Amino acid sequence: MDAGLAIQADGRDITDPGDFDLATSLGLPVAGPKGYGIMMMVDVLADVLTGPRFATDLDYGPRVALSPDLNTSRSGQFMCVIDPEQFMPREEFLARMDKQIEKIKCGKRMPGVQGIFIPGERGLHRKASLLAGGTLDVAGSVWGRLESLSEEKRIPLPELV
Repeated sequence: MDAGLAIQADGRDITDPGDFDLATSLGLPVAGPKGYGIMMMVDVLADVLTGPRFATDLDYGPRVALSPDLNTSRSGQFMCVIDPEQFMPREEFLARMDKQIEKIKCGKRMPGVQGIFIPGERGLHRKASLLAGGTLDVAGSVWGRLESLSEEKRIPLPELV
């Protein structure tokens, strides 16, 4: 792993992912000071403001996202909904977004890179491909749980192709 992505407690760069210790290592924000500012505001909104543990008060290990009663989350959530029509007409916003996406996708690519994708685009392509082929990917752990439930409830699973 490249230097500058994570550091040890003493400030040394971590270049071997196996050296990353959840309790003492630190993942560094991308994009320098601006990335740090964005990361800090996300932490303020999602953790400080909403009430769970944050920063150095975090616990690590199995089942740390749940409180001892297993019904209360220890993780914070923050959602911000913005109505673009409070700033400009919807059609203008959509046209500006199309232009933004076009500019991003027309950017210079690194050698070997087939395309520049916007967030979610690869997943949409994958979904379209699966739907066109009439297939569905199911993770092995999910399928195993479905098999257990099928046996328990005596409901047969469909045949796999």
